[in-house]
Amino acid sequence: MKSELSLPPTVPPRLHPLPYSDRGPVAEASNRLTLCLASSLFGVLVASHHAIAAASISSDDITPHRIPHHSPPHHAAGGHDAVGHHDEHAASSGLNASTVEHIAVHHHSAATHQAEVYLRTIPGGTSVIDAATVLKGRNATNADAFKYQAGVFAQAPCGSDDLRISIRGSGIQTGLNATRSGIMFLFDDIPLTTPIGTVNELQEPLGIRYTEILRGGNGMDFGSTQLGGAINYVTQTGYNSQRYQARVEAGSFGYVKEQLSSGSVIGKSDYYISVTNSYRAGYQDNTKSTNFGVNFNYGYKFNDRVDTRLFVRYRQTSEGNPFYLTRDQIRENPKQVQTGYAGLGTQTIEPGTTFVADRTTIHIDDQSKLVAGFAYLNAPMNHELGSTSSLYDIDYATGMVDYTRNDNLLGHNSDTDIGIYTSHDLTATIDNRVRVKSAYPDYAIGTLVTRSHLGGSDTVLHVRNNTEIFHNFWLTAAGALSYTPRSGSQTYPQTSSFSQNALYFAPRAGLRYVITPNVEIYGNVTRSVQSPQDWQYLSGAVYTSGIAKGLTSGWVNLKPQTATTFEFGTRAC
Repeated sequence: MKSELSLPPTVPPRLHPLPYSDRGPVAEASNRLTLCLASSLFGVLVASHHAIAAASISSDDITPHRIPHHSPPHHAAGGHDAVGHHDEHAASSGLNASTVEHIAVHHHSAATHQAEVYLRTIPGGTSVIDAATVLKGRNATNADAFKYQAGVFAQAPCGSDDLRISIRGSGIQTGLNATRSGIMFLFDDIPLTTPIGTVNELQEPLGIRYTEILRGGNGMDFGSTQLGGAINYVTQTGYNSQRYQARVEAGSFGYVKEQLSSGSVIGKSDYYISVTNSYRAGYQDNTKSTNFGVNFNYGYKFNDRVDTRLFVRYRQTSEGNPFYLTRDQIRENPKQVQTGYAGLGTQTIEPGTTFVADRTTIHIDDQSKLVAGFAYLNAPMNHELGSTSSLYDIDYATGMVDYTRNDNLLGHNSDTDIGIYTSHDLTATIDNRVRVKSAYPDYAIGTLVTRSHLGGSDTVLHVRNNTEIFHNFWLTAAGALSYTPRSGSQTYPQTSSFSQNALYFAPRAGLRYVITPNVEIYGNVTRSVQSPQDWQYLSGAVYTSGIAKGLTSGWVNLKPQTATTFEFGTRAC
């Protein structure tokens, strides 16, 4: 069941301490709070239909985006003139002013429409997920948003944020790790992916305006050289959200999810904030999942050509882990925990992950634009998955610059994109500590077993040009130069270290022919390069004695995974 309507703000859910010492708080959904909120929401269903309709036709802005063909940028607050967009739509269709509102109700939002226009300039498989469509159903995890996307496999086996997600098969073999590989993820054009991979817990589906999916080599426009491509989450802003809004979902296995949000425009500024809280008891034993998160952004428009936006995301999660079952075990009792893990309370806790970023957009003139951004990520984790706890203390810094422009070369339209992004380890320490007394009878709970340090960075310089060789026939030439050094050391109980560098060039060529305004064919050939996540290098020899007996002690040199992909297809819109 789901209800969504505009309400005055209420007090966010309480925070309770974590079930272990010396860590930050984690959200535990209260059944009493849930029932009270659900009762209030369902008791005020009068006019809820009008509230949902109002949300679907509210005025919209567009996150400053790359410039599509034949689409000079509008310099309205927020980066896009939604009214101007619809006026142009009406004029080209021979419609008068009285029909413009009708179009706004039945078509995608201006923001989503412009994203679709841009993605259609890429000669390959791309798509846009409009949150307005996804919000009509369940939004427990991102698996709900991706479930109808061709070539995208997204599964939440235990109903938690630890998704098994893959595009065209990349990264699927890594299982349910807390950091994903094979796909480059971004928030509002700013990379979330770091040398350790992509953290799951920040990818809350509520509060997103739309999501761009660029499959495989088509993600090179964002600097992705990964085999799966790129996924870019675009956040709600004050220009396209309600002043006050509340949402609640409830379902099987104790599932309840609540959201309070608010957004508004105040002069040259705007803001959006979303607070979410959810709880799921789970179908299988030891699959309880709780989370609490805040998604906030603030934008300021200096003038018609310069604006900036600050993004802050914070989220806590706690997820039980029953481990995998064999087919015989599933037939016997599909709710059981894997033999050997019963009673251990295996779980993963992210006590508080923080993402802070800023993006500044400068419209140099009507044909060119510069976007610069930076991000800081702090993602502590506690994996209590066996006899020891693996405590991760990781900090990353990311920066990006992107320049786009439109030109006319010898009477032919041409657009160019040049960008660079870099992500660096600031701190990446992994401590293994005693968790189960019976496995370490001679040591106290919390005793240090091993300590490892990870190091590395990802830097990608990417260039792309689309040129219309003749009417409606476009050629694309692109390339990315990636530099991904990796290093690591173990300082307890013994010392060991390694380092290696990887410099690769990934070229790309494509073509696109527009047969009619709604039908086109495309093709491309792309080289992809994907370096291992930095923790994967710690997979060498193991200790044969002492407190760390059986745990990994050595490092191995791993080569980046490379591929050449040929793609041909058609697109109708």
